[in-house]
Amino acid sequence: MLSVVLAGVAGRLATLRVADTSNRYYLRKAVQYLTVVVLLFALALLWQPFARVPDSLQQPLHTACPSSTATAG
Repeated sequence: MLSVVLAGVAGRLATLRVADTSNRYYLRKAVQYLTVVVLLFALALLWQPFARVPDSLQQPLHTACPSSTATAG
């Protein structure tokens, strides 16, 4: 939601000094897409620490799965 608002505002501000309508349109679109890409990149950087599971909560693979060495009776 924030990226949509910021992209719109940044696009409008970038085109204030451009007189040609066609150039203004394409500049606004470029700035909007660039703003969304930058904000998605920032979100990926900020999200990474929250996506990791602390080592104290991780279980080793051999305890998470049933033992394959158990004999069937």
